[in-house]
Amino acid sequence: MRVLQVGFGTIGREIFTDYSAAFAFDTYMVVDLVAPIPEGYGWDGGTVDVAVIVVDTPSAAGGDGFDYRALTHAIEEYSNLARFILIRSTVSLGFLTEPAYLKHAGRIGFAPEFYGATKWSSRDALTIDFTVFTHNVPNWFRDQASPDVSQVVAGTPSEVIVAKLTENAYLATKVTFFHELSETCRRFGIDFENVRNIATSDPRINSDHSFMEQLGWQSHCFDKDVPAFSALGQRGSVVERAIESNKLLLKRRTITETESNRLD
Repeated sequence: MRVLQVGFGTIGREIFTDYSAAFAFDTYMVVDLVAPIPEGYGWDGGTVDVAVIVVDTPSAAGGDGFDYRALTHAIEEYSNLARFILIRSTVSLGFLTEPAYLKHAGRIGFAPEFYGATKWSSRDALTIDFTVFTHNVPNWFRDQASPDVSQVVAGTPSEVIVAKLTENAYLATKVTFFHELSETCRRFGIDFENVRNIATSDPRINSDHSFMEQLGWQSHCFDKDVPAFSALGQRGSVVERAIESNKLLLKRRTITETESNRLD
């Protein structure tokens, strides 16, 4: 099987590690307009069985909050060269109305990326024993791309897209909750770390995304995905409130850092 990965950014490098080294594709190649690619993995210019697209979909004002220009360009550029296109870039439901997707929808599947790139959510920190595909991803690719996981989860494009946004929206909300808890403990002179350790000893809560180095979250994935998820819901939703709370926490962090610098 000949596979071409389009995009070699932060997440692209992680996917390259998964697909190129761990799985038995006959030929694995990479192309990127800017980033240097690993030696020996250059694209030979020929047709491929699958084009795995991992280009950036940055935040954008309006619409559903994503800029799809690089993604739609990649689809158009490689649609005539690949039997199937697998999108691993993050999108929202609005992407399903993009002309580039509609034109080739029968040959486009999705496999959302459920790892992150921070030290709390990277592959080194997590053990995720499942993989997610849309129903239309061919078995001949699925079987080689996920031989070591215990569960392969499938869904419609809408289902897997919303599931991916749900993951980051939930985790960001959990982070926000614990950051608010830290402020409550500070106000009452209580040891936040001990409260956190006690509360997260309950396996229903656990300690994932409860740690805090500084107030508020700021990350490439959260900053894109959480507002996109919130835009799907009604005004005044829990996630919308978490976003607003996070803004206050970031403001509090800025004030604290400024005061600390003055003392120094």
